[in-house]
Amino acid sequence: MTVTLHASTIISPAFVAFFSLIIIQVSIGTLYKLSQLNGKYPYAPSAALALSEALKAIISLVSEWRLRRRTDKIDVKGILEPLGRTSL
Repeated sequence: MTVTLHASTIISPAFVAFFSLIIIQVSIGTLYKLSQLNGKYPYAPSAALALSEALKAIISLVSEWRLRRRTDKIDVKGILEPLGRTSL
């Protein structure tokens, strides 16, 4: 199966965020393994993990912000119905 992308094809923010998060996760795992010296890390692994999670959160938030900014109206009805409310 061959997929052809044309110059006019617009890549969705969700697609970009998805692959960005995968690239970050794979990179962190690879760097963890490659950075070991005699079975030990020359840095605090928990700090590196916290930084990678913060970076992923920023990518997700920016993607969500861009998506919501493009829409004229944000439908919160589906979010509020389980709470027993219909409006803010």
